[in-house]
Amino acid sequence: MRRERSSAGKAPRECEEHGWMKDLADPHARERALDLARHDTPPGVSPDEAIAEVRHVLNSIGDTCPECPS
Repeated sequence: MRRERSSAGKAPRECEEHGWMKDLADPHARERALDLARHDTPPGVSPDEAIAEVRHVLNSIGDTCPECPS
């Protein structure tokens, strides 16, 4: 039987008040995502294009909501 690790609290979550996504992922997730983009690109997409798109998405997610008070 395969044991699943709980990802509770580690996945991106939506700010309940404003709807912005907040990054709560582990610190190595970014590098794993970039490695996947580099080595497992969709057909017709270069590794550089895939990496650029993944970076664009990851950079759009922060660890705080820009509309919530600090």
